[in-house]
Amino acid sequence: MRKRFKNNKTLIFFLIFGVCSLAFIIVNGLLDANISHRISQTLMKVLFPNLQIYTEAYGVRETCLRKIAHLLEYGALGMWLWLFKLTLVRCNRNFSGWWILSTVFLIGVLDEFLQSRSQRTGTVYDVLIDILGGLLGMAAAIAIHKLWKRYKNRRKHHG
Repeated sequence: MRKRFKNNKTLIFFLIFGVCSLAFIIVNGLLDANISHRISQTLMKVLFPNLQIYTEAYGVRETCLRKIAHLLEYGALGMWLWLFKLTLVRCNRNFSGWWILSTVFLIGVLDEFLQSRSQRTGTVYDVLIDILGGLLGMAAAIAIHKLWKRYKNRRKHHG
């Protein structure tokens, strides 16, 4: 069996990234609508200080940005789950994609359920966006992995 991590720092970083992704999703689902709105407004001001998008409370632009945030957070989750499968779990390739999408789906349903319990609206559309984000994250992880393997093979043969 070949060694998967060169050192324990890589493993620790990998686990911290996954735990933080899950914790962010769950905590965000538990937040009250006003608190969540204030946090997203603050993040938008920090990330995009010159844009005036964040001044419109609960408007179309902010709704679009929130949906993009769903894509990104579940994309990070999908990427992490794929890397988890790739590095720690040896399972059938055909099974792993369905396992990851099922996990993303269940976490998305849990997230929407938690939102509906905290005076926010949980919707089926958000779960669909979550699944799309998970798919995009998986696709990004697969692409990065293939590029990395190609890079390593070129270095091996030309270096």
